Amino acid sequence: MKILNITLISLLLFLGLSCKKTANNDLTAAEIASDQDASLAFTLLSVEGLSNEMEFIARQLTLNPTANNFLSCGNITSQNITDGKRFEIDFNLTSACSDNSFRAGKLIVTYQTATGNILITPENYVIAEYKVTGSYLFQPVVEQQKELLKLTITNGQLTNADDDYVKFNVEHKTNFKEGQGTPQTSADDVLETVSATYRLEIKNQAGSVNSIYEASSASPYILKYSCTEKFRPRSGKMKFQRTAGIDRYILFGTGNCSDLAKVSPTP
Repeated sequence: MKILNITLISLLLFLGLSCKKTANNDLTAAEIASDQDASLAFTLLSVEGLSNEMEFIARQLTLNPTANNFLSCGNITSQNITDGKRFEIDFNLTSACSDNSFRAGKLIVTYQTATGNILITPENYVIAEYKVTGSYLFQPVVEQQKELLKLTITNGQLTNADDDYVKFNVEHKTNFKEGQGTPQTSADDVLETVSATYRLEIKNQAGSVNSIYEASSASPYILKYSCTEKFRPRSGKMKFQRTAGIDRYILFGTGNCSDLAKVSPTP
């Protein structure tokens, strides 16, 4: 069972872990397959972490619209618009954020008062030298008597300096489980992702053909903003297939901030 220790800054993504490992003739076929599973799992965790970072921004700006910074490295300004409010978050690459990563560029956040919809659009946005693009739309929905925030990511992409990339489309539905009554702080917030689906297209220099993968939640995820790495789930499971017909699972943990994600052949 592979144990994964990942933060958003690590973003190992598609950087050829599996390709590098398969070149080692001393590895068995099972070891090569395990490393390739871990490589894909890192990519999925990176997309999941980015999704959760965007949701954190969307929720915090609507709960606390007078906030003036994000992760201590993004300066927030706002203005009223015809149908709601528009926020700009400007980042300075020379200043480390509170999660020890570096960000540059800008995020445009538009909130529509009538619908409650929130759209986040990156502009030259970079995290740890990875360019982030795509459309991140949040919509309030009600399902099974639960108020959820639905995230739809279209044309999402993370690209490095070598033009290796992962493209992704994501649908995420999250319930605000604890902490909604204290908008002045996020430290007590607990979120439950009740369902999630992912479609990834991965391209790296080692591969001549882009690879397509799909994944989905196998059980609800729990996020705790009190954890230092607040954008990584602390419990729940994700199912994916690197090889058709062979399920693999990312097990996020049992709810503790110290839990590390694990790749397992069984749920």
